[in-house]
Amino acid sequence: MKWMVFSDTHLGSAVSCRNKDLYKLILNKIGSIDKLVINGDFLDLWRKSLTKIMENEDNVKLMDLLFRQLPAQGVEVVYMLGNHEDIDIDTVKLKNMFKDITFAEIIVLDNIVITHGHQFDEGVSGENRNRQVFLVKLREFIESIIHIDLRKLVIAIDSFFKFGISKKYVERVHKCALQKYSGLFDGIVIGHTHIHEQNCTHNSFFGTGIFTLYDTGNTYTNLNYFIFENGKLIETGEDGE
Repeated sequence: MKWMVFSDTHLGSAVSCRNKDLYKLILNKIGSIDKLVINGDFLDLWRKSLTKIMENEDNVKLMDLLFRQLPAQGVEVVYMLGNHEDIDIDTVKLKNMFKDITFAEIIVLDNIVITHGHQFDEGVSGENRNRQVFLVKLREFIESIIHIDLRKLVIAIDSFFKFGISKKYVERVHKCALQKYSGLFDGIVIGHTHIHEQNCTHNSFFGTGIFTLYDTGNTYTNLNYFIFENGKLIETGEDGE
């Protein structure tokens, strides 16, 4: 079985600008993959309602490809739920366009766990969630005016001054994922951090096995993805590919 996974398209964001590129990418993969896994935060319901998101013709075109055309051509589509989809998702599921796909929060394919990854980020859960929703809405308002990705700007500043805040955040999320699933499966695929990379670690004290963490990155500023065949990574996409 050959399956493709990507995450964090954030349709609805003022700076979401790769929907056309993602459409072309997926269109080219029809006939070569058996399953497509959308690993969370495809819709940014923290920012906009589904109705507002679908006012964009390119968003509608992409969604039609993913949720109607692919299933019609025999590709199984699984939609993993991310933290930006925890608002009105039950209403979204009732829409006719989603009738041919499967929704899930965690699945296992070829002994690899797939989940969005916000479960490993205490900053977006519990008492912190409402604060994060407020900050996202504020950021959306500012970005809609200046058309600059503030998150990307903050990361660039962090990197330039070598604060290491972004790196520590990603490492913390990855560490939590590894602690939960290492030793139980061959690997885990998460999104959420928007960082596209692989981390391999021994899954026992004796070093008798390797557990791999795959972070899918994002498809709203970059064009990141993974393709697996029978549990082996065979293709990875970076920005511009």
